[in-house]
Amino acid sequence: MEALSASQQHRHALRELHGHLAIAGDGKLREIVALVDSMPERGAADSLIAPLRVRLTQLRPPRRLSLNRFLFLPADPVIVPALHWRRSALAFPRSALGCLARVLRAEFGRDDASFAEAVDGVMSDDQARIVQLGRMIWHRAADFLAQTHVPPEWAGMTGLSAQDFIAIARPLAVLLDAGVAMEQMMPLASHLDDLAPPLRTSLAQALSFVAQMPPPENAALSGRSIAIMLAVLLARLPEAEALLIAASDFAARQGGPVIRLAADGAVDATLDQAESRLALPDSPISLPDLTRAATLIRALEDPGPACRPSRKPRAAALRRALDVHCRDRFQVDLASNLLRHIAQLDAATPDAVMADLEAAALDLRRLEGVGRTLGVASHYERALAEAGQALLKLANPDARRVDLARLSEILLGPEAGLAVLDAGAG
Repeated sequence: MEALSASQQHRHALRELHGHLAIAGDGKLREIVALVDSMPERGAADSLIAPLRVRLTQLRPPRRLSLNRFLFLPADPVIVPALHWRRSALAFPRSALGCLARVLRAEFGRDDASFAEAVDGVMSDDQARIVQLGRMIWHRAADFLAQTHVPPEWAGMTGLSAQDFIAIARPLAVLLDAGVAMEQMMPLASHLDDLAPPLRTSLAQALSFVAQMPPPENAALSGRSIAIMLAVLLARLPEAEALLIAASDFAARQGGPVIRLAADGAVDATLDQAESRLALPDSPISLPDLTRAATLIRALEDPGPACRPSRKPRAAALRRALDVHCRDRFQVDLASNLLRHIAQLDAATPDAVMADLEAAALDLRRLEGVGRTLGVASHYERALAEAGQALLKLANPDARRVDLARLSEILLGPEAGLAVLDAGAG
């Protein structure tokens, strides 16, 4: 048999790696993504993880930042492929960011190297460091984008028009100027009783920043710029209602229609995004995004600033679609992320494997929590009971009883975990 050529060996090795990655635990997958992000030249490594992007969408692992990625971090929730972008969209086309990064870094001049060095290695979940660097970099980038004109290389690099540049650069400037305030708001969102004051302050600062832009762009783009900012906040804050109340309250105090129209536009864009994601096969919505969608639906259905008679049919249809999505997703995740691994457990199962399975079980309970708010609770009660029975039925006799008890406890509660332990003791 002839020896394989170097290219054949390379393809064979890649196929083997694809196979290993397909069954890798979440922890191992995060390690691989971190390794790829650290490579100066990613090359084939990007194609290696491409088939796993569905899982990465759910996991959202912390990513290593470069200066180019850091520059547009505040816009991350509303960056879309070029094919999905239009000038009126509350989003930014990914194809434009390379050119904008080049223009900004040229403007930084001698500071560019120190900025790049300061950002290098910072992780996307290091909020304190991101805020510190954002004060130094984002405000400077925002001031430049708010005033600059179309760069000569724009059309050649992006295929977009001069009008497109203004439609992208000016709202992006508003978002970058608000970036530090938004980052500081995120830790407050989970424990602050009243989020309205910092939200109102951010809205006031954004309006003030828009007012300083050169005419005529400020009048034409002010509403869209604020709407994009609100869309980002809706994508990041755990509860939609606090933002909508703050926007409505600010609009009433300010007396102008800009904030109210911007909030309506952000809500509609968020609904559009949720509906588009549901229409795509094999594109799961992350648990945090599902939770946000559920809270937005509640805000649209209950009396309040976001409640409109015209929106209720759309909210009800989205609720039904998300209910189906959660039910189907629960069964798929139960089978693929938990039950299919149970038969491989034995007395020598590594702690890291058990940690991944416990995380999968916890995610199922979180998915159940969202699903209950959208549909019928009894569906999940039956599904969890069946999952507990399947777990014991599929388990290898050599599996550690304490491992099975821990999984049962997560899925069904402490009494179920104790019952598994007691059965093993007998």
